[in-house]
Amino acid sequence: MASSLLNDLSDSTVDKGYFKNVQEINLKRLKVEEISSSEIQLLQTIGTSFEPSSGYARSLFYTITGIHLSVEIPTPETRTDSRSNDEFSKKATLEIFPNPTNDLININGKDLVSCSIYNIVGARVKFTSFNSIENQIDISNFESGVYFVAVKVFSGKIKTQRIIKL
Repeated sequence: MASSLLNDLSDSTVDKGYFKNVQEINLKRLKVEEISSSEIQLLQTIGTSFEPSSGYARSLFYTITGIHLSVEIPTPETRTDSRSNDEFSKKATLEIFPNPTNDLININGKDLVSCSIYNIVGARVKFTSFNSIENQIDISNFESGVYFVAVKVFSGKIKTQRIIKL
């Protein structure tokens, strides 16, 4: 029955096609059928994309291989899509340091409004409003790992930087 439902599933867009591919591979896994190296490569490709089904593909890739796929979240400096913000990158002088850190991060820059810190799965773990050019945030109670610091300026632009908590 699941196979016939998959055959009826549209793959008219990249995302729908990726979702259908991941579903087909997962169905093979559930039927205890052999999964080819090209299918594992496809899971890796989908899992490292920014399509909606990438999380599903990463989970399935890990289930099959035991390997975690690293994901690089695009920032204004690394984005190549139409949402890229070159103007913000050129005008804003923002420093976030030290990186890596054990306890405090310093955030220096002009026109800073607020800062949100997100964990690796995208959950916001801290929010701070700013009222000066030089700011310190205590992250000593955070678990060791990778976090993303998103700093908002008065113009509404947001700059994101990855930090490592030791």
